[in-house]
Amino acid sequence: MSYVKTFNCFLFAVFAAAFLAGCGSSSPTPSTDDVAKAVTSYVGMARADIGDVKLDEFKILKDYTKKVADDDVFYREFEAHYTVTYQNNPSKHSFTGTIAMHKQGRDWSMRKDLCILTWADSPPILDAATQAALDKPNDPQSEESKQKVRKQARQTNQQ
Repeated sequence: MSYVKTFNCFLFAVFAAAFLAGCGSSSPTPSTDDVAKAVTSYVGMARADIGDVKLDEFKILKDYTKKVADDDVFYREFEAHYTVTYQNNPSKHSFTGTIAMHKQGRDWSMRKDLCILTWADSPPILDAATQAALDKPNDPQSEESKQKVRKQARQTNQQ
């Protein structure tokens, strides 16, 4: 009798552990962290070459789900504010838009083809010396040459 009771307790414990492991491993919707990581990647802030990137503020403004082909796609309208520090020169960046994600196995994946960037305030990322030279008042350097430097920095940052 004691053997049957022990076996039943063991069997119950195995089923409970399997159930709890299954519940904890896959979320039915992307978490805020999953969405923030996807946004960071989508707006181009997930690159080590641009400097130290810190997410200052992240808000999900609206969320909804749509069926696309056979996929359940989770849309999150967002607002994100970042600080990028490149060669000791911090710069502020802000973005708003909609990120689209779907489940691939156990992981959340971005559907870049369905994402929309509605607003961006993202100045070129410059080193401190270049930024200081561009910000100098009464600099004999023409505004046209300053714009060339900024354009080159933008192109470098987009690569």
